[in-house]
Amino acid sequence: MKKIIFPFIFFLVAGCSQSIIFSRDNLPSATVGELYYVKVNISGGTSAVRSIYAIVTPSVLSVQGIQKDGWTDYNNLTIKGIPEALGNITVKITGETAPTLFNTEPTFEKIYIIKVKEAKK
Repeated sequence: MKKIIFPFIFFLVAGCSQSIIFSRDNLPSATVGELYYVKVNISGGTSAVRSIYAIVTPSVLSVQGIQKDGWTDYNNLTIKGIPEALGNITVKITGETAPTLFNTEPTFEKIYIIKVKEAKK
């Protein structure tokens, strides 16, 4: 009986992991006046990402989910735009997954700092 209970408990706990994983720990630098385009994948947690909210300071870039057959996939994001000045851009992404029995507050947050460098002449 103990041999059956251990695997059941292991898979129950492992399957209910609440860790959200971002495919990128850091984002690459940007260049003034040039298109910046990066994809970020969000995985893990107990269900798909239901919604995101992004604050970009200064607001020269946008963060969007990828459109798929009439719905938005918030597990796959694009960060894009054209930086206008040297300095840093802060991208704060907050979101949520569907609540479950084991994850009653399914929110997450990630903050990226993008360094904007001068264009090569």
